Amino acid sequence: MPKVSVKVPHGGDPKDIVKKIQTALEKTVGNFEGHDLSIDWQDTTGQFHFKSLGFTIAGTAQVDQDQVAVDIDRKSTRLNSSHTDISRMPSSA
Repeated sequence: MPKVSVKVPHGGDPKDIVKKIQTALEKTVGNFEGHDLSIDWQDTTGQFHFKSLGFTIAGTAQVDQDQVAVDIDRKSTRLNSSHTDISRMPSSA
């Protein structure tokens, strides 16, 4: 499934940037009809995941002194073409 990596420079205090990322993730989940948001911050590194529209979105946000690096992975929880249909017994059997 698609993976995305983004690096964004910032000029703020890393602790303040962590708070902004927390707020942005909460807003993103709401905007995409998401639920089950979980964020685990260890200092300035956060692991997050949530579910939205049949997908699980998971990632890491790393806040350094001058930039934020975000890595996101989207995994489908829907059936797709790689799943095989289960054959049914005919109704006449």
